[in-house]
Amino acid sequence: MVLDKLKSLRNVVESDKDYIVGLDIGTEFVKALIARVDGETLEIVGAGRARQSVSDMHSGAIADIAAVVQNCEKALATAEDEAGLQAKRVVIGIAGELVKGVTNTIKYRRPQPDKPL
Repeated sequence: MVLDKLKSLRNVVESDKDYIVGLDIGTEFVKALIARVDGETLEIVGAGRARQSVSDMHSGAIADIAAVVQNCEKALATAEDEAGLQAKRVVIGIAGELVKGVTNTIKYRRPQPDKPL
């Protein structure tokens, strides 16, 4: 058990900025990918998916938020186990007629910029 945990931390020495998660929340499946970013290319190092139940989504809208969150966690855990690491950056995709998007940019000087958020 401990040996497995240590093996899963094999990439801790690499910068977490070198990895990104793609999380797609769909009507039928939640899919997660973990990729290593190398300049303009991505190398997929982990993948996972979890099937949504019929009652989780309705017409592209989330009907059972707790179940969808659980499916996201399951897909992400599978991808993390396969990759042997956790990425801290994520791109999330979710569609549906009720989804509206807003982009905000905030500039803020942090008192301790070296401390993780």
